[in-house]
Amino acid sequence: MIEVKANITAPALKAMAELASKQVPYATALALTTVAGQARDRVKAQLPGEFKIRRPWTAGGIRIETARKSAWPKITAKVGSIDPYMVDFEAGGPHKLEGTRATGNKTGRTTAFVIPIAIRKAAGLSVSQVIPSRLWPGKLKNGGRVRSRGKKAKPAPFLKTMPDGKTGVFVRTGDFREVSGKRGTHKRAKITMLWAIENRPAKAPKKQWLQRPAQDVVSANLVSEFNKALKKAIASAK
Repeated sequence: MIEVKANITAPALKAMAELASKQVPYATALALTTVAGQARDRVKAQLPGEFKIRRPWTAGGIRIETARKSAWPKITAKVGSIDPYMVDFEAGGPHKLEGTRATGNKTGRTTAFVIPIAIRKAAGLSVSQVIPSRLWPGKLKNGGRVRSRGKKAKPAPFLKTMPDGKTGVFVRTGDFREVSGKRGTHKRAKITMLWAIENRPAKAPKKQWLQRPAQDVVSANLVSEFNKALKKAIASAK
């Protein structure tokens, strides 16, 4: 048998080591970032099947954190929502987050939840219409009005807690009813609850809106994306 032997020389070993140390981390970060973007797109596409989405804010809050090769070997890419309220819909249970996109921190306390009661009817909105921000409880209780012009304009709404403990934003209807008290019978203006404010923990249903679609994308695409990224890294190596 004729044998041909080949030895890997020291320069070749050095070149291979440099390739591994530079291009593999780059390929890993590129693959993870690509798959994270794909997972984000899948999650956003499936949101309307999980929630009633009237405006693009919630979907727009689905973001990714890109992977960085400098973090090798602990490289990660993240997919998630910048909206605190979305976290509770993943595993379900009582809402335990409060705050906004900028200040949303897990505090262990529950935030107040507002429920539209008669605001749509009072503002002349249909069920499918989005309630404008000027009609949100915070605006109304601080001097806003349901209708600001014309004969149908109503007095300014106000925040009130009823004797039965129910709290909400109310408005006087312009009608009166007779009530009896210690001082006899008198007329009292009727009020209508526009928004109910619930301070008790509200339960979020278990949706798994993030984990399931994101994991499906990772399982299906990560290996192939890494192979493509590695080929690109090797081709661009200097």
